[in-house]
Amino acid sequence: MKRNTLYAIIALVIIIGGVGGGAAYWWFFLRPPPPENPFEVAIVFGLGGLGDLGFNDLTKDAADQAKLTHNVNFTYSEPQALSEFEPLFRQYAAHVGFSTPYDLIIGVGYEVFDSIIAVAAEYPTQKFLVIDINWINHTQFPNIRAETFNEEQGAFLVGALAGLRTTQDKIAFVGGKDEPLIHKFAAGYAFGANYTNPNIGVNATHHTNYLFSYVGAWDNPTTGQSQAELHYDAGADICFAAAGGSSIGVFDAAIAKNGTLAYDVWSIGVDKPQMYLGVPTGGTYTTMLTSMLKKVDTVVYRSILEAAVWKNTTGPWGTMKVYELADGGIGWELNNDLLAPPYKITAGEEFLINDLAAAVINGSIVIPTDFTWL
Repeated sequence: MKRNTLYAIIALVIIIGGVGGGAAYWWFFLRPPPPENPFEVAIVFGLGGLGDLGFNDLTKDAADQAKLTHNVNFTYSEPQALSEFEPLFRQYAAHVGFSTPYDLIIGVGYEVFDSIIAVAAEYPTQKFLVIDINWINHTQFPNIRAETFNEEQGAFLVGALAGLRTTQDKIAFVGGKDEPLIHKFAAGYAFGANYTNPNIGVNATHHTNYLFSYVGAWDNPTTGQSQAELHYDAGADICFAAAGGSSIGVFDAAIAKNGTLAYDVWSIGVDKPQMYLGVPTGGTYTTMLTSMLKKVDTVVYRSILEAAVWKNTTGPWGTMKVYELADGGIGWELNNDLLAPPYKITAGEEFLINDLAAAVINGSIVIPTDFTWL
């Protein structure tokens, strides 16, 4: 039965019912329409939420920038469990309470995969953007754009710097979860350190000079700190963190352990410039050597403008875009202002790291994405 016919029958029954029915009649036929959507963009953040100092915060930075430069309004949700993703995507796709849809719905992190494809299939005209997923069938889902990164390239560069700077020939890594995405960070980092310092000796039969662990969560800095402290106590003097909000614990461990061991210890940040987080309270200089940069804010900002401002006039939406060193989507942080004079990155070190980056770009160095090379 068509909706209009159904409404007419219901209204007739209500009218026959009397005065109360008359009031309901006016509700059915003269009620104001729902308002237009005041937002162009809706965001469903990954688990861990805002404050992760990683890709959730970077996505929010992109939306803030789009608001500032082009008056793009946005709303967002911070789910606390996997089960919340699909209902949130469906609510936004149905634009509940609004008469007009969103120009773009963004999902942050690989954990949204199952939910976003389920909802995208139901709403084929709604544009979606998803971060950190590279296995979407774009023929089947032409309304989903996937943006992903060659994280192993940036991890290689900060690993190369760690190899140059370690005094113990032993390094460490703390990841958020034991999964392929984080393996890219862990493997690239070890490969880079071994590339510039063969004394670390990471190979098929020997990797005792590379200590690594996984927190199991993106929002547990307490465990991140305890794991990093164990690595420092075991002789590692540089620890790379790729653990979302749990990375804060690694940075705190470097601050806490400096001065308690016979050697200086350092952390390495991830995603955005984080060297300032290694500065002890009341201190001047950082205990963070560098950060691996994954410029989520830059690439999300571009997609927001394309969907909400330029209205996707530059080509098909359903694509996968992979960002890397060559296009500036990946990089490393150099901030000598935060490093104490004896520890500043030298011109020679900077030249070497940039030379290695050029070798990666031209294909002379191929970096593993997992530990299959060990």
